[in-house]
Amino acid sequence: MKPVDANVSLEVGHPISRTHSGGLYGYGTTDRTYLEVPGRVCRPENGSAVVEVRCPECDALIRVQILSVRRTQRSRRMWVALAVAGGLVCAALLVILLTLVEPASLSTDQRDGVVVASVVAGVLGLYALFVGQLSARCEVGVRTKDDSESKGHTVVA
Repeated sequence: MKPVDANVSLEVGHPISRTHSGGLYGYGTTDRTYLEVPGRVCRPENGSAVVEVRCPECDALIRVQILSVRRTQRSRRMWVALAVAGGLVCAALLVILLTLVEPASLSTDQRDGVVVASVVAGVLGLYALFVGQLSARCEVGVRTKDDSESKGHTVVA
């Protein structure tokens, strides 16, 4: 993970083109092309602040929520905690499934129920592990606020 800095480097993406390809019943892929313009914003001392960034191409106003260094680090820790919890759930379920080798302790219906519940919880645990670790690495403390004036712009930190 990149360390959290007091300044945030942003790129305002000005929409250039949008193409929609294929798809049955309206589903398909939409490719968007942006002209990216770099910028820099200071983080607030604590909490968060909404900063207005102007697109230099068309003068559109984009509202961006910037988190403080402390809050960004806390958000990263929360994502890491989710990943750890997911990993612990997977490990606990592996132990439960391995102890079910003794068939005399449970009836067939009970064993089937425990196996199904363990598999479902294991899948959810793996999902939490994946999402948590990925989000922790991607968390930079920048959120685009929904605004009708942004007109398809994007902000990448």
